[in-house]
Amino acid sequence: MVTTPLEQKKKILAQKKARVQRYEALIKIQERKEQISRRIRVGELAEKAGIHTWDHATLLGAFLSVAQTKDNLKTEESWTKEGRRLLGG
Repeated sequence: MVTTPLEQKKKILAQKKARVQRYEALIKIQERKEQISRRIRVGELAEKAGIHTWDHATLLGAFLSVAQTKDNLKTEESWTKEGRRLLGG
């Protein structure tokens, strides 16, 4: 079967679209893995801090309080210093 140049271009474009879709799917998988990893690390840190048994509402309130006070650079530096000391780094 003889194909026209336009049909060939459409075929090539369809192949490129399929490649992009596969790549996007791989990126979404990687993003999901990173999100899960972050959540696990937060849970591990909550456990180290001894707050992993708090109910969800209390934890959320505490996190919101921390988020509001993070704007103070001295506070953040203090948290970082203490966290590194406790993590051994």
